[in-house]
Amino acid sequence: HAAREARREAADAERQAAEAREAAARERARSDAQAEAQAEANAAQATEEDTQPDPGPTEETGAITEDGEVTQQ
Repeated sequence: HAAREARREAADAERQAAEAREAAARERARSDAQAEAQAEANAAQATEEDTQPDPGPTEETGAITEDGEVTQQ
């Protein structure tokens, strides 16, 4: 009976190790997918920023005076 019990415990340990490996692989895949999605979002943001026209001096930036004159920032 002791040998059978030892084999069962070994099989349980092996199954738990396999489950842990699978969980780690799923976590890596999730992390990789997250990183890829973030990289794509960053690239899209950079592309969008590159295509935006330079707004030039505006009242919001304080570059235009009350008289409508452009001041140096």
